Amino acid sequence: MSYSTVQLNYLNFSSAAVQLALFSFRIVKKNNGRAPLEYQRFLTVFNSLPAPPEPLPEPSELLANQKLTDGIFNEKRHGVPSLEELGVSSDSLGTCFYPGGETEALARMKKSLSNQVGANEIDNIR
Repeated sequence: MSYSTVQLNYLNFSSAAVQLALFSFRIVKKNNGRAPLEYQRFLTVFNSLPAPPEPLPEPSELLANQKLTDGIFNEKRHGVPSLEELGVSSDSLGTCFYPGGETEALARMKKSLSNQVGANEIDNIR
């Protein structure tokens, strides 16, 4: 896993943890410093909280120092690793039953979902 992926996962996890802690703190504070013990009380407290602020709009452009340039990007460090770098031998992989990328997978899924015979079989199992 690349360094940037690890950092992004860490930041996403940290952000979610902080948001959850802040949400929990607001619920407890609104309930006179105690956690609601029943689900109905939780809903009452939750519905009495003000609506969260609207999200910021997406940026319309990136500043020059925020763009990934050739000077910053290092293929060895930031690129997709090869199978050899991952320690996987291509001989040990076997046959690929589902070739192609995301577009091919979506086409296969659309074809599969449009097959009414298969859908009827699933309904008959129940």
